[in-house]
Amino acid sequence: MIIPYKSKRTKLELSIQLKFILVQHCRDEELMNTIKDFLKCGNLLSNKETTHFIVSNMTDITNVIIPFFKKYPIMGEKIKDFSD
Repeated sequence: MIIPYKSKRTKLELSIQLKFILVQHCRDEELMNTIKDFLKCGNLLSNKETTHFIVSNMTDITNVIIPFFKKYPIMGEKIKDFSD
C-alpha cells in the first residue's frame, strides 16, 4: 500500500510511505503472531473483528518482505498488487 501524506520536508510538500499490510479475522491472531515472529519484523494491530500485520519500515520491506515473496511467489490476482 502506498500512502501519500503532507510533508514540509519536500518541495511539493508531499511524501509517500510504503506499507505491507496483511489482514485476517481476529480468530487468526495466533497465526498472525507466528508470521510476525517468523519474519522478525512488523507489528500487529487487533480489534474485535480483525488482526492486521503491518510492516512500514522500508528496510524491512526491502530486505525481508520483497525477498520472501520473490522466493515464494503469490498466486492469483494479488500478484498484480505485488508487481506494482
